[in-house]
This record gives sequence, C-alpha cells and structure tokens, in this order.
Amino acid sequence: MEDRNEKIIRLMGELSSLIGEEFSQIHKEMAALRSELEALKQAKGARPEAPVPQEDDSDLPVLEIKIDPIQPLEDYGPGDTPLVGDLFGGMDGILNTAPKDKIYSWETDPVTAPAIRKIDMGDIPLGLLMLYNKELYNGKDYVFSKELQELDALESFQKVKKRLMELHPEWDFDNATVYKLMMWLRRKFVS
Repeated sequence: MEDRNEKIIRLMGELSSLIGEEFSQIHKEMAALRSELEALKQAKGARPEAPVPQEDDSDLPVLEIKIDPIQPLEDYGPGDTPLVGDLFGGMDGILNTAPKDKIYSWETDPVTAPAIRKIDMGDIPLGLLMLYNKELYNGKDYVFSKELQELDALESFQKVKKRLMELHPEWDFDNATVYKLMMWLRRKFVS
C-alpha cells in the first residue's frame, strides 16, 4: 500500500509530466489552427494577405521542472518516519539566515512549568495546540504529530533545536509562537 510520502512523490512526477505534455499539445494545436486559417483564406479565394507571422519560440522561457533526488524510503530504518523536511530538503540556510549558534530567549529563560516525561500532542493544552497547528504547521496536524514523535526520541534539547531548525528553515525562531512551543518542549529536558 502506498504511503502518503510515496503518493506525494508520485503525484509530483505525474504533474511534471502532465504540464510538459499540455504545453506540447497547446503548441501543436496552435500550429494546426494557423494552418487551418491559412487554408480557409485560400479556399474562399481571398487574395493572399501578408503571411501570418510565425512565432519565434526561441526567446520564450522553457518550462522546466526540476525535482531534486529524494532519499529512497528504504534508507530509513525501522521506526523512522520520513517527514516533509526530510523528503524535500536542500533548503538549509536559504530561508532561516539566523546564525546556527545564536542563543534564543527560549533557551535561557527559566522553565517554570512542571517537567513532562514525554513529548506528546495529547499533553499540549488545546489552545496552544490550535495555535501551533495554525501558525506553525498551516493546519497540518499530522505533520505536527509526526514531528513530535521524532522529537520525543531525541536525547537532548539541543538536538531538538537543531532538528526543528533543519525541518523549518522558514520559521522565525524569535517569534512568540515558536517561543511558546520551544519552552513547552524544554520541559522534557529540565532536571
């Protein structure tokens, strides 16, 4: 049975192929219409007009879709679940330009809430859960849930920070919502 990631990859390939086919088909149909128009003009005995200018396609941009190589799902070990950030990586350092060694307030502020034993979606207060899902995960709660499972397996908060920065280079890690999430995640690692 095809899982969600395989389906995404397959659909992207199909979309790329369809776009290329559509572009080629439109180009052929335009050439056929030009020929039909010229034939109609000549069949009606109309005096020949100036030739219909042929479009020079050489200066038009070429539609090219490039799909980066993707790590085969077989390369993941048992229990590993590839996330969107894993499958469509290659964005490191493009969007989140903050220095890797920057110290954020959520790393140094004291954790005042009680420690938690496990990073689990069910333990997040409903209001915060809705906030994180809406603002950070664009309503994709399944991605949020999978990432929390992955983060729970990590041994230190520094690894959690590094992994989230890899998965979400588009996040502003000084943002108030990210601050709340990171402070909640730190609760697993307080002594």
